[in-house]
Amino acid sequence: MKKIKLAFLTALGLLALSACGGGSNSPSTPTHKKIGSDTLYVKKVENMPEDFVIGMDSSSVLSLEESGVKYYDFDGKEQDLFKILSDVGITHVRVRIWNDPFDAEGHGYGGGNVNIDRAVEIGKRVTKYGMKLLANFHYSDFWADPGRQLAPKAWAGKSLEEKCQLLYDYTYSCMQKFKAAGVDVGIVQVGNETNIGIAGETTVAGMEKFSKLVTQGTRAVKAVYPDALTAVHFTNPEKGTYSRTASQLQTYKCEYDIFGTSYYPFFHGTMDNLKKQLNSVATVYGKKVMVLETSYAYNSEDTDFCGNQFDEYSSYPKAYPISPSGQVNNFRNICDLMVNGLNIVDDERPGLGVCYWEGTWIGVGYKSYEENKEKWNRYGSGWASDYAAEYDPEVASYGGGGTVVENQCFFDKNGKALEQLKMFGLMRDGNVTEEFIDGVSTVTVEHKINETFTLPETAPAIYNSDRRAEQPATWENVDLDALKAQGPGTYTINGTCCGKQTTCYLVLKAENFVENGSFESKLDNWTMSYLGDHQPTKNGATGTSYWVDSAKDNVCKDGGSYSLGWWAKDKGVVNFEAKQTISATEDDTYRLAFEYIGGYSGAGDVPSDKQNNYASILVNGEEQYHIDFKMTSWGVDGTFAVAKLDNIVLNASDTNELVFHVEADVDGYWGAVDAVVVYR
Repeated sequence: MKKIKLAFLTALGLLALSACGGGSNSPSTPTHKKIGSDTLYVKKVENMPEDFVIGMDSSSVLSLEESGVKYYDFDGKEQDLFKILSDVGITHVRVRIWNDPFDAEGHGYGGGNVNIDRAVEIGKRVTKYGMKLLANFHYSDFWADPGRQLAPKAWAGKSLEEKCQLLYDYTYSCMQKFKAAGVDVGIVQVGNETNIGIAGETTVAGMEKFSKLVTQGTRAVKAVYPDALTAVHFTNPEKGTYSRTASQLQTYKCEYDIFGTSYYPFFHGTMDNLKKQLNSVATVYGKKVMVLETSYAYNSEDTDFCGNQFDEYSSYPKAYPISPSGQVNNFRNICDLMVNGLNIVDDERPGLGVCYWEGTWIGVGYKSYEENKEKWNRYGSGWASDYAAEYDPEVASYGGGGTVVENQCFFDKNGKALEQLKMFGLMRDGNVTEEFIDGVSTVTVEHKINETFTLPETAPAIYNSDRRAEQPATWENVDLDALKAQGPGTYTINGTCCGKQTTCYLVLKAENFVENGSFESKLDNWTMSYLGDHQPTKNGATGTSYWVDSAKDNVCKDGGSYSLGWWAKDKGVVNFEAKQTISATEDDTYRLAFEYIGGYSGAGDVPSDKQNNYASILVNGEEQYHIDFKMTSWGVDGTFAVAKLDNIVLNASDTNELVFHVEADVDGYWGAVDAVVVYR
């Protein structure tokens, strides 16, 4: 089964607190009604505002219907998909928009072939059933995501100034088409998962160009729909960079209303981290926040001969059982976080809503791959048609073929609504049914290699109500001493609990002879020396020529909050060392390991010959071991590099000292070192 990059999972669901008016497609009275379920356990989300956005991305619907897909309500009666969604409490429907997703002969690239005309067609149906449209502009002719932000064909080779005008004019024209058709637009997303840029302009060298382009888009939206909310959209909250991103957007005066994120629990880390990232944006920068994309699997069935992106066989973390209840509790808990988990700012809740991604994108048939392939190419009802490669040659590596998310939808392979679709409405009041054990969570335990320990006697059983309770567990026979002999690492041990399979992840750690190697106590235990003519500040304030301090939040490892960080406005001013005495308790062979990240204000990689960074170990005052490390560019995702130095022989009777030396001669030089360990 192919892994589909999260980039391809990009879609959004946003809020709209206002709409355009008039026209023959003015919204009808919403058909929402109180619903119930005899089988679905849904905990009530307390304090949920009436205008909380409960969104569904349904971008592919036209291509699916053209491929023969029909939708049926819970009683098996054929209905317009959007009436079904409205009836269960969906408030907003998100639709991605590509500039020109067709080749010169009119063949669509796939993914719904959604240009503005098809988006308007969807928007009229959304409005008819009393919901609002969340318009998701990609500013590309096909998928835009964390790994790709290609300019539309017609914009290729244009300057930044030309693209700003093109983006404004295009957005304005699209919004005029929505208004002329009477579409109730509530939220407009200016760009999709724009971690690396927008419309072919990258953010490697900073967010200034990005902010100019986004501001042109939001101004065009407001010129036609002054009350619609505008959103920026990023992903990978697990990278810990949202505070930095929001700060840069503020610095460059980017105009927008909502800071949106994708959050797929199998890709994007913990809910606690999501809360931390969104709180930093809401409380420090005063922005409303949304989860614009999420989803979860309810089974592992592949119905269209194109392997699923996430199922029970995937190696990704599984925060919930892969079951209807797991699908429900993922969405319900994210909603609860947005309503009740974020800090109140100016007496208001900053969390505006949550949107489920493409929960209606079922397969187009389950008879043969060949039959489906013909529909994917003809109607654009799969991820990508064969014609898409002319625009994006890498598209084949993103899956191609069919849907790959049909096991995360709310309709079965025949188009009939599944019971868990009711959860969108049931969250407001709650729905209690009989509890049962739905799955068993994995167990993670950490031990030092030199410790004596046994495996845990229990594992957390997960109920359909999302209640967790420890139950007896048994594990396969393993030789713990043999695992210790293999050294530090994470070892997988299978087991059973309550008749269900589970896993114990045993994390073996070596004794670290570096004090405060994670810098969580800031610069304690480290002696700082400043070697050049320039003395740094210690507060990390921007605008100074040079600072060295414990960098916070957005450049740290180990799940912590701090690292050793630096930044220099001017070239030639960075020149410092951080030192610490290493107390080797036994004569033995050791390893030094650490992680680092950095860049500078120029384009591309930092010139190697302008840097002199190294870590060394001095024995009785003489350097015996040395490793260089060079900063490159920030890159597309803020990934730390790992450095290791082996075969370090230390004796307890010697004086052993670890030294980090940082020196560079470039403008805007910055970096961080974290997760420093020396172990036997």
